[in-house]
Parts: sequence; C-alpha cells; structure tokens
Amino acid sequence: MTLIQSRYTSEEPSWQLKAGLIVVTSLFCLHLLRNVWVGFPLLAWAGAIFTVIRYRSAKGFDRLGKALCALLGFSIFYTIVISFIKYPDQAYVPALMRLLFIVPYLVFVATVVDDRRKLTLILQTFSFWIAMSAVTVFYQALLGPIDWFALPTVRNGTLRYASLVGNLTALGFVGGLALPFCYFLFKNPVAQGSMVAIVMLGLILSLQKSAILNIFIFLIFILLLRVFRFHNCRHTSIFSVFVFAAIFVLWSTVFTIIEPKGGALNAVDTLHGTRSDLITSRVSHTEHYRPILKAAFETYFSKEQVPAAEPKVFTMNTDVAMRQGLVDRFFTLPLKLINQYEPTSLLTGVGLVGASGSLGFLETICDNPQDIHTCRLKYPMAHNAAVEFLVMGGLPLFLSFSLFIFFAALRIAKAWRCNPCGKLESAISIAMLIFLPNAMTSSGIIVQPYIAGILYSICVPILLRPGILVTRT
Repeated sequence: MTLIQSRYTSEEPSWQLKAGLIVVTSLFCLHLLRNVWVGFPLLAWAGAIFTVIRYRSAKGFDRLGKALCALLGFSIFYTIVISFIKYPDQAYVPALMRLLFIVPYLVFVATVVDDRRKLTLILQTFSFWIAMSAVTVFYQALLGPIDWFALPTVRNGTLRYASLVGNLTALGFVGGLALPFCYFLFKNPVAQGSMVAIVMLGLILSLQKSAILNIFIFLIFILLLRVFRFHNCRHTSIFSVFVFAAIFVLWSTVFTIIEPKGGALNAVDTLHGTRSDLITSRVSHTEHYRPILKAAFETYFSKEQVPAAEPKVFTMNTDVAMRQGLVDRFFTLPLKLINQYEPTSLLTGVGLVGASGSLGFLETICDNPQDIHTCRLKYPMAHNAAVEFLVMGGLPLFLSFSLFIFFAALRIAKAWRCNPCGKLESAISIAMLIFLPNAMTSSGIIVQPYIAGILYSICVPILLRPGILVTRT
C-alpha cells in the first residue's frame, strides 16, 4: 500500500494567499463587531468576494458534491420562499441578513480551498479565535462584561458570560469542535498544550453541560487512539498537553484573590443602550471571590435550582438537570413546535420563523405583563437541529442537509482509514464525531458563523474535491 497526495495539491500557497485565507476567516470570526459598527458584515463580504475573484479555482468539481451543495442551496431558498407564504406579515430583513451572512464564506471555501494546506490554515485560524473567545470569558470574570457581547445570565447563583463566539450557548459547541484542531494541527507542543488548555477552561467557565460532554468525548477519542495503537503516529504526547492544562488550572486560582473591577455591579450602557438596567444587579460579594472553577463545577453537578437575583437584570434562569434537558430537546420542545405549527409543518416547513431566536425572532407573549415568568417566545425554539430543519424548510431542508452531512462524513471516514496517521484526517474525523451529538441538542447551526463556518470549511471542499485529502493507491 502506498499513499499519494491528492491531484488537487499544488505548490505551496503564496504568502499573499495565506494572508487572504487568514484575513477572510478572521473577519467572519469577528462577526460580533457588527454590534460596534453596523457596516462590518459588508467588510467581511468584501474580503471574501475579493479573495474569490483573485484566487478562485473551480476546476475539477465532483459531480456528486456539486449536486449536494446545489440541493442544499435550493432547500435554503425554498425555506425563504415558504416564509413569505406562511407568515407574509412578518418582518424578515434582519433574519435574512443573519441567514445569508455566511453565504460569501461558503463560496470562498468552495472556490479557494483546493488543497489540504489551505484547509489546515483555515481550521487553525478558527482555533485561534475560539481560544481568544475563551479568553474573553476569563476577561469578563475579572473585569466585567463586555458591552457589545450578549447579556450575561445567572446559573446556579454564578454569573455566566457570553464570549466572542456569539450567544451564551455557542462556545460550548464550537469549543468542542476546536479541541481536535488545537491538538492535531499545531506543531509546537507549547502552543498545542496551551491552546487545548485555554479552550478547555473556556468550556468549563461557559457553565454549559454540553461543554463538559464535549471535553469528555474529545479525551475518549484521543485515549482510544493511544491505547489501541491504531498506528505509529508522531503526535504530541498527551502528557505535555495536560502539563499545560494543569498550569492554567493553577493560574485560575488568581480569580480567588483579585477583586473584579466591573461585572454586573457597575456595568455600563452599550452603544445601543441595551444594559441600562444592569446596574441594579445585586450579586453577593462572596460569589465574586469564590474560585471560578469551583463555582463552575458546583453549577454542573448541583441539583439545586437557584433563580437569578434580579430577573430584570439577567435573562430568566431556567436551568434544569442534564437528563431533563435531553428529554426537553428530544421530546418536550419538538412536541411544542408540532402543536403550534401542526404536524403538516414537518412536511412543508413554516419558513424562517421556525428558527426562532437563532434568526432574531424574539417576540414574546406574556399572560401577565408584570411577571416575566409568564412570558414565552411567540415562535418557540427547537434546540434540536433535526426538528428545526423540519419546521423551517420541511423535508426538503432536512433531507438535503442530512445528505450533505452523510456523504461528507463518508468521505472523511474513508480518508482517515486510508491515512490514520494524517493529522488533518484525525482532526476533522473527531470534530465531526463531536458535531453530530451537539447538533441534535442545538439550534441555528447553519446560521451561527463559527458553527456554520467550521462545518462548511470541512464539508464543502471535501464534497467538491474528494481528493483534497490523502488517498490510497
């Protein structure tokens, strides 16, 4: 058996092309800057379009890959059309902007990423910004919330901050995807260990149960590779990674002695005035001085439900046990959507409102306007990608996305079997194994720039150019 490089592999990319790959990916990773400057999405689009015009290569596209990408694109277009049929009076401009923001990036990875070195560089860039997103959680724990991030909440009496990734729940998902990239795609053991440690701590401090599960899944697969010795691969020792992880855990004790200089006690207004009420928060002094990691693990494993001190300040605390959360995502919430939209909605879809808050549909209905606990979303959220696709675009969107993921996963598995020592093959294989269970408990996976960006970065080049990875002869 011999291994050959893909026929798509060309000479080493120029420094200008490498810079373009990094800049375009970074622009989409910094999507929250739209809260600072409303014209930022246009800058991201311009960067992607310029790079596509300058470096595009549309030769050698696989027929099946083109068909799958075209089918997914058509089903998304169908979802937009059905929106105006089902709910013609709803305002769709903000939702369309969110949905279509990632489209230029999809075209970018389809036409520019034609060899494994370019794909590796893009995934490294995503990993860097996800690590920086974890750092923003540390920063807010010390210095208070960043005014152009999503509002913080309270979980089990502990402040829960958003990050550069986006909403409160996004870091737990994308951090799990980043762990195999950090471990396999960075050569320097110091950088590798530090990146893994930073992302892991960011996942822990996100106070998401799924984040802990993602760390567990990642470690299980890494240990399986080592214990069963599938191959004699020269990957960095797990020991070195955990040495750096231990250093960061010890460093986290700094949180017990440094007084926060901000936080909810003296938060300021944002550029848009969205935090004018935060200064009324009353969080106990001891909560701030408690070791952050200790507070995080108490939050994960405590069965006590502690409401937010001031419902007016933070979003309402609705934390539930992990088992109940799974029941909600697989049964309770889907049934709520079916009851609201009727079972036939699963066949035809109801359009963009099916994505609820993921696309900005946050209108509420309150039985008692004076009591926030009686309020609910006008368009409920599925928290389950499969159900969300069925409600949004019916069978067309659900089946097209399922086929898109299925054939991409098949090609990734084939590439890993052919080259189990390949770091890129190992990284994207584990990332896809982490993606699948997370998608079943998440919403907005084709909308959130980090989730959709990583998914398209992996799947689109592999579908359009199957030989982008090493193959067997």
